[in-house]
Amino acid sequence: MSLSPPRIAVRPYDTGLLGLSENVGRLTRRVGMRYPNRRRLESRVGMASMKSYGLMLCLQDDPEKIAAYKRYHEAVWPEVVARIREVGIQRMQIFLRERRLFMYIETDDAFEPRRDFPRTMETPKAREWNELMATLQERAPEATPDEWWAPMERVFDTEWPQHRPPSSS
Repeated sequence: MSLSPPRIAVRPYDTGLLGLSENVGRLTRRVGMRYPNRRRLESRVGMASMKSYGLMLCLQDDPEKIAAYKRYHEAVWPEVVARIREVGIQRMQIFLRERRLFMYIETDDAFEPRRDFPRTMETPKAREWNELMATLQERAPEATPDEWWAPMERVFDTEWPQHRPPSSS
């Protein structure tokens, strides 16, 4: 008798991710609630649908520039953080390994990267910040000529339907 792996139907995602609304749906099923209007539930519990993205970039191969980058990010200018939030980025985290930067962002559902990332630089202070950071950074080798922070492909998510625990109904 040969065992074959189970067939898994994977729902296609435009962004490759599930938003908070999917988690609200799981929660309502788990606790036995019947709530057909998820958006209304989200607003009642202070939640909104979210998207998330991973991006990469490199720092220049100079220990002083790497140290400067870290120092600047300990105290990002308030105007820069405010502008990031104004365009729909709810959370931004940047991780560093040697020279490689990995940025993880969570955005509101209306966020569109091609439209909204450029909007982060619409204020003079944000432009000044980005120009300063560019003196410390360099494009990742995998990036295309028109990318600075290069988007990464999501290849795994514990929230994809095939990885969720079975529901106990």
